[in-house]
Amino acid sequence: MAAATKDVDRKMTDHDYLLMERELYEESIRALEVRLAQLEDGTLPEYVEQVQAFAAEKQSRLDLARLRRDLLEKNSAELLAFDLQQLDEVYAQAMERALRTPPPSHDELDTCAIDNTALPLPIGKTLSNSELEAALDRTLDEKRRLFNLEHIAAVQPSTSTIVAQLQTTRDAWQAAQVAMDASSPEECFWDAMHKTLHICEQPYRVGDAIVLHSALANEDFYGEIASANETAVQLKLLCDSVVTVPLASLRDRRCRLQRQDDGRSSDAPFSPAPTTPLRRASTPRSRRKSRSRRVLSLL
Repeated sequence: MAAATKDVDRKMTDHDYLLMERELYEESIRALEVRLAQLEDGTLPEYVEQVQAFAAEKQSRLDLARLRRDLLEKNSAELLAFDLQQLDEVYAQAMERALRTPPPSHDELDTCAIDNTALPLPIGKTLSNSELEAALDRTLDEKRRLFNLEHIAAVQPSTSTIVAQLQTTRDAWQAAQVAMDASSPEECFWDAMHKTLHICEQPYRVGDAIVLHSALANEDFYGEIASANETAVQLKLLCDSVVTVPLASLRDRRCRLQRQDDGRSSDAPFSPAPTTPLRRASTPRSRRKSRSRRVLSLL
């Protein structure tokens, strides 16, 4: 019986505590509502204090700005008055000088006329036609010496060489066209999931050391795979130029891609094939660049 009485007292105490907590919560809500109403009316003490400080600072800044404007206007007016006074003085002096000095007469104007007679030419040595021609020849020779193309004469092909190269290129193009028409297309596709380019069941990945064979130029170009996608593969050649080879060119055999003879993996550092160790060192830079441009045109 005593235990039951204690439980009832405990329940009543908890209930009273909840009622008191609810009253405190409602009282705080009412206080916040009162402060919100005062804030909306503009009568909240904290708000009024901050607004008064802001208004005082605003008025101070306005007074300073007005004072600065008045000083600038006063200074500008004084400078304008000083300039106008100087102009008046200069104008008065010029008028006084003009009135004091009489204008010149017609006789004075005639005597003061400018002598238009030609000045005597300086007497010196007269060059003959042969001497003038020799001087002109020396000038032209100097211009040719300064603006000649001798620095590229060593690598500039002759006309017959250019014609022979064009003939060879045309024959190679015709032979490549005949070979492509007679051959079946190669299997070439890009595996985006594994980032792998498959050419005739041979996988290629970015960084692989490869040899690009051009059927048109009938020449091999060494490099590595820089990137690849569904339509083309980009190769970085030894001449530091980037060549984009469409997959369609690989399918119709206009170009052929294969690994270098040493069979390096994509994890190994890129280097030229051992069969051509002097390809890059023995080729002049200008010839390498012209060759890379020719590769771009052939592809």
